[in-house]
Amino acid sequence: MEFQGGAQPPASQFHDAPSPSRVRFVQIRDFDGDGHVTYIDDAPKWRKCTAADVLIARYGASLGRILRGLSGAYNVALVKVIPRTGIDLDFLYCLLRSRFFQVPLAGLGARSAQSGFNKPDFETIPVPIPPLPEQRAIAGVLGALDDKIEVNRKTARVLEGIARAVFTSWFVDFDPVRYNIREREHAKLGRAGRFVGTIDELVLRGADGELFKRSGHSLFGPIASLFPN
Repeated sequence: MEFQGGAQPPASQFHDAPSPSRVRFVQIRDFDGDGHVTYIDDAPKWRKCTAADVLIARYGASLGRILRGLSGAYNVALVKVIPRTGIDLDFLYCLLRSRFFQVPLAGLGARSAQSGFNKPDFETIPVPIPPLPEQRAIAGVLGALDDKIEVNRKTARVLEGIARAVFTSWFVDFDPVRYNIREREHAKLGRAGRFVGTIDELVLRGADGELFKRSGHSLFGPIASLFPN
């Protein structure tokens, strides 16, 4: 395998907006979100990567982090791994994230974390390379597991958001108590207020602050009955 380091243009050449003559400037932080997307004027001197390429973070706290999924001109804190013929990129991505690469990398010491790894440092790490069919089979299994893990993470984030919204509704905004008060007001006026029982409508209000609906199946009433009037 070969290792190709990136380049670092001066900040004066950074742009916030894309254009036909510009290319995305790929930095480590970009793999955590799109909050700081930067572009630079395209030129042959920049080292480029595609979304399929495998990159290694070579400095500081991100040292050894294996990245892929973005295309553009990558910066000096990243190294692109160029596999020799017969190495599958998906397998390479899995291999570099495994203990076969990460443990020896961590063992090279704190000095490298500060000054950055260079090509000779990476070349000292031996890694197993099975036949191509086995590489693809391994990458297929591990890729499916990664997809499942990501789905579980997204599900956990959604459930955490729902839990926070319900907690705020019940114990900060006291919506069940407000519901009981509203129900008494409706009863006095000879009207029955009914709440639609979907998760979104259970914990959210409209833009006008209206919490209750007058049609639909009521699920909120039994919950509100647990709270004081």
